[in-house]
This record gives sequence, C-alpha cells and structure tokens, in this order.
Amino acid sequence: MITNFIHIFFVGLMISLSGSLPLGNLNVTAMHIAVANNTRKALIFAIGVTIVEVLYLGVALKSGSYLSSHLQLILYFRIAAILLLLSMAIASFLSAGKRAGKTKNPRLEINKFLLGLLMSLANPMPIPFWFGWIIYLIASSVLKSNLSEDILFITGAGVGTFIALSLFAYTGTRLSSFMKRHKKIVDIATASLFLMLALYQFIDLFHHPKTLTYATIR
Repeated sequence: MITNFIHIFFVGLMISLSGSLPLGNLNVTAMHIAVANNTRKALIFAIGVTIVEVLYLGVALKSGSYLSSHLQLILYFRIAAILLLLSMAIASFLSAGKRAGKTKNPRLEINKFLLGLLMSLANPMPIPFWFGWIIYLIASSVLKSNLSEDILFITGAGVGTFIALSLFAYTGTRLSSFMKRHKKIVDIATASLFLMLALYQFIDLFHHPKTLTYATIR
C-alpha cells in the first residue's frame, strides 16, 4: 500500500516536472524575477503558480465531464492568456527603451505571489494536459480515482511544478551578473519571447478554437 502511494506521488511529480520544463511564459518570468529582484521573490511567484496548477489538476480530476461540454470557458482563458502575454511583451519593450538602471521593469512591480496566481489563472493549458494523462493513468490502472490517491497525485504534481520553476529561478540567479550588464538586450529578448508565445497561442487558437489540445508551451 505504502509503495503504491509513493509511486502515485512520484508519477504526479515527474509528469508535472516534464510538462513544466519546456520554455514558457511562467518559467521565463520566474527566471526574470530572480534576476530583477531576488531568488526569494521568484520562489514566492512559483508558489502562486503552483497553487493554481494544483487547482487546475483538481478540476481535471473531478470536473472533466463538465469542462469537456463547456469548451467556451477554455476559449476565454486562452484569449486572456494571449492578452496578458502581449501586455508583458509591451512592458518589456518599453523597459528596454529606457536607460539601464533608471527604472525597474514595470511588469515586476506587482506582488510576486499575486503575479504567479494571475499568470497561472490566465494559462489553462494544464487542464487538457492533465485530462490526457488522467485518462491514460486510469486506463492503465495507475490511478483508481479514490480520494487518497487523488491527494497524493495532486501533491506530487504541485511539487513537480515548484521544482521546475525553482530551477529556472536559480538559473536566472547564476546568470544575473551577465543579464544585469546587458539589461537592454535581456529586456528585448524577453519581450520578443513573450511576443512569440502570444503569437503561438493565437495561431494555435485560430486553428483549434474549440478543441482541448495541450500546447507544449505552458
């Protein structure tokens, strides 16, 4: 019994870790916060992201049938994510246009925990991602849809998300001296990445407006 519980915990952890490691708006923001502020604030941001990720997983576990019949809700979330990414890209371009060291990046002024919550809420892609995995795990008899297993699976997934974001935060800290010396270049690169992520989401939304497909960029 204990071995099975440990197995379920680590299955959730590894799935979430692998899904969070590809470069995306959340882990890029965690890295940028670590550089612009400090690692502690980046970890506070990661906690906010993780809380919403856990909630989304709970929704996927318990409300799959409802969301599957209300695809319009996912559509609204995806539009919100695109708008948020565009606003962050604009903020970074504006920051790059100012003299280095004169002002802080405007998008980083918000409370980091709240920023993590908002960015994660505007990124519903984990829901279809977890739908796919849950169906597979239940079909493979790894998950049996009881409360104790669900709690362990969700906890493992939350830990996996936090570890992934923490890795990006510490990577940003390691590169902080270089990034601070080349602040304008970093701001332009960050803005360009957010813009590309927004365009990617828009193109994917345009081609699949009513489908629950998981984008590799979270």
